[in-house]
Parts: sequence; structure tokens; C-alpha cells
Amino acid sequence: MARNIAGDGGGVLMNQGIHGIDLLCWLMGRPVSACGYSDTLLRDIEVEDTVAAAVRFAGGAVASIDATVCSQPAYAKN
Repeated sequence: MARNIAGDGGGVLMNQGIHGIDLLCWLMGRPVSACGYSDTLLRDIEVEDTVAAAVRFAGGAVASIDATVCSQPAYAKN
């Protein structure tokens, strides 16, 4: 049974990824084009758990964006 995300507000892009995107746009300005993919690859949830994208900015810079809730920390949880 899929977890209800109504209380969370969205998937990985809306909950975690948006902060990095906001910082990137603050540093680089508005993007002029973007191409990306999102999918639910591991978790049993109603929204995406993985996102990957490439973004081009007006000055010619290209950035990659990735966000996931599927990776495990490299250290033991206390």
C-alpha cells in the first residue's frame, strides 16, 4: 500500500530538491531551458523519490540537479 504523502506536501523535488534549485537560481539567475526525469524507483509512495535534470542559464552555464530519498548514509545512525 502506497504511503499517503498529503501531510508531507510532495515528493523529493518539492520537499528537498527545491532548496538546491532555489540556491542555484539565486547564484546563476533564471534558467532558459531544462530537461529532466523523475520517477518512483524504490519507495512505496505516491510521488517521485528520484529526480535528475540538466539546466542551462542565460550566461551559457549548465548545471545538473539530482535529488533522491533512496540513498543510505555512509555512517551508522545513532
